[in-house]
Amino acid sequence: MKKDKNFFAFKSFLSMRSIRKTNLVNLVVQALRFGIVGLASNVLLYMLYLMLVNLGVDSKIVVTVLYVIGLSITFFFNKRWSFSHQGEWDISIKRYLLLYGCLYLTNIAVLWLFVDLLALSPAIIQAFVVLSFIPVVFLVQRYWVFPQGTRYGL
Repeated sequence: MKKDKNFFAFKSFLSMRSIRKTNLVNLVVQALRFGIVGLASNVLLYMLYLMLVNLGVDSKIVVTVLYVIGLSITFFFNKRWSFSHQGEWDISIKRYLLLYGCLYLTNIAVLWLFVDLLALSPAIIQAFVVLSFIPVVFLVQRYWVFPQGTRYGL
């Protein structure tokens, strides 16, 4: 009987290792896809940002317009491709908008402080903001906006 327990314990251990490995592979794939979506959209949006700011448009107005464009594009690609999310659209959209609403307010506050008050370069400040948001956005989207195999609850 003891042999059977050891066998099942070993089999359970191997199964857990397999699940962890699968989860790690899934995490890496999601991170790579998220990175591709984010890099492509942010490069495009950042180029538009620089062009419009250089034309004399206020940096906060540019960020506002580009946020709306970026949200639309990245929501679709992250939901369907990066995270292969099968959950309800309405809940994930609400969470996505809440996440990006918080990011938007933070972005505007940082631009106001460092560009308007301290007269630093809007190009450098916006690049710093975008890069610092990446890990936070990935984790919040993976575990809260587009969670796998869980029921929603706000």
